[in-house]
Order: sequence, then C-alpha cells, then structure tokens
Amino acid sequence: SFRACGPAALILPVEVANICEDGSPIPLNATIQGDQFTDPALQWQQSFDEGATWQDIPGATGV
Repeated sequence: SFRACGPAALILPVEVANICEDGSPIPLNATIQGDQFTDPALQWQQSFDEGATWQDIPGATGV
C-alpha cells in the first residue's frame, strides 16, 4: 500500500504483478499525480509479518 506523510496524494500503480514468490524480486512502478508536492521524498518499505510492522529498504528512495 502507499500513503503520504503529508497532504493526500493520488498514487497509481503503473504495472501490477499478480504473482509473488518468496525471494523473487518484483519490479514495481508508480506514478504520483497531482501538484501537492514540489519535491517529494520517497522511502520504500517491506513487511515480513503481513503489514503489522514495516522496515525501510536501504537505498530504496526513488520511484
């Protein structure tokens, strides 16, 4: 899931993978629409417990 740490943003997945196998990377692409942010900062996270907690992915800060 995606959420903004600030004003609401509309974030639409451009491509969606239907299959996820453990240990296999899945490329995700997203487009941020709207003009709420002039210079957005992103941090991708991952969860290993079905979304109960989240951890930053080191170096994953781009779209």
